[in-house]
Amino acid sequence: MKLDNQQKTAIQQNLIKFVKYQETYQEIYDHILTSLETMDTIPNVQIAYTHILENDFGGIKGIEIMEKIGKKAIRHNIQKAYVNHLINLFKWPGILLPALALIAAYFDISLFGTSFVAAVLFLMCCVSPWLFLVVRNFIIGLKVKEVKNTYFGDVMSELALVLFRVYCFAKAILLIFKMQMGQYIEHAFFVLLIIHVFIFFTISVKQLKVSLR
Repeated sequence: MKLDNQQKTAIQQNLIKFVKYQETYQEIYDHILTSLETMDTIPNVQIAYTHILENDFGGIKGIEIMEKIGKKAIRHNIQKAYVNHLINLFKWPGILLPALALIAAYFDISLFGTSFVAAVLFLMCCVSPWLFLVVRNFIIGLKVKEVKNTYFGDVMSELALVLFRVYCFAKAILLIFKMQMGQYIEHAFFVLLIIHVFIFFTISVKQLKVSLR
């Protein structure tokens, strides 16, 4: 049975309500569409749709489990790629990046110390991954017309500010005990942040190119 546009739209709108990720949404929608169109007659599309959803995917609970597994797999791949990039920074020519980061931290200490300018530079590095994700999602949204966030986008959103969260947590703990982090320790965070941002952009740009093909 061939579904009309109104029936397809109804299925899409229903799926959007509880499916969290684009990959899941597309997989389930394509499966339901194929299943319905292979049936000779459908007395009630909504009942048939619900039946397929329950039998083939385990209903909403089954889809939640499916999405957790999918996200976990993507997180594992991203973590593996992150560690590989980190290891390569201890080889030539990757070692140039930590060296440049150390030089940047040295000049940051010498020229700005703990001034407002140094804080702004640190903050810019912190938010740049998040800003990139916003632009990336906008570009992909226009090109691919996704209606949901992707596993990759969600995991990278968590990764974007992870080092900044660690820094804020450390500062908060020290504040509770009325202690100072120390200028050089703070700038060690700056070095780690530069490396983190570089790896983050490398992984993100590679995935963006794949998405736009």
